[in-house]
Parts: sequence; structure tokens; C-alpha cells
Amino acid sequence: MPITKEEFLRQSMEVGAFSALARNVDNGNIRKDKADDIADAIFDFFIGKFEEAEKEAHHISAVLTRLKASARSGKTPAPGQSWTPKQSVIDAFVRELATLHNWLVSLYETDITILDTIDPKLTELQPQKMADAMNKVRAERRKRLEHGAHFAKFFYE
Repeated sequence: MPITKEEFLRQSMEVGAFSALARNVDNGNIRKDKADDIADAIFDFFIGKFEEAEKEAHHISAVLTRLKASARSGKTPAPGQSWTPKQSVIDAFVRELATLHNWLVSLYETDITILDTIDPKLTELQPQKMADAMNKVRAERRKRLEHGAHFAKFFYE
């Protein structure tokens, strides 16, 4: 008996798109010629997601360029003057940091969407694992009094 689109999508959200496709071809719910069309559609979906990620990466790169310029303008006083915090420079810097964060979150959401389409079990706990790892990083930095200390190992435990 042919599978409905809704049922196929439900299954793909449980086991991943390619696994659901293979399962339904194997049990005769999807004909092999129709499977090729579905596989093409799945790959088209990924192409769209990769293009979305490229756009997000472009925005991230542009924000990083602006942040570097902002940091340089905040650190370099005019000749003969001492540096005093310029609130407008700091405010602009903080706004750009918020923009960077938003684009990184957007890229992370795209990443999770891609992984989730392949294997939902793989991504089920990813947001919590990321939060847990970051909390460990923050605790270690506070213990060592090092803002930029790297602890990549916490993200791979």
C-alpha cells in the first residue's frame, strides 16, 4: 500500500529522511522510480539549507569585519590623547556583538536542521549538550581567570 506524504514525513522526522525512504522502498510502500524523485527532493532540500548556511556565514563574516573595525576604533585614541571609554563606541560594539550572536544562532539552527533531517536521534540532545559544554567552559575560565581559554574537549564528551 503506498505511503502518504504525511506518513512519510512523520517517519522521516523519527528516523531521518534517507532511512525512512530506504525502509519504505524495502517494504514496498514506495516504488523504486518514485524513490529517485524523493531522493532528489531530499538532496534539493539540503542544497537549499547549504545555500542558507552560506548566506549566514557571509553575514557572520561581515559582522566580524565590523566588530574588528569597532574594536580598533575603541582602542586607538587620537594622537596626544589618553583613552577614555567612549560610550557611543562601546554601544555600537555591543550592538554588533548582538548581531553576531543572532547570526551564529541562525547558523546553528540551520546546522541542527540539516543533521536532524539525516538522523533525528543524533540531534535530539545537541542543544542541551551545547549548553552543558558551554557551562563547563565558563566554569573553567572563571576558575583560571582567563576569559579566552579554550576547552574544546568539553564539546566532544
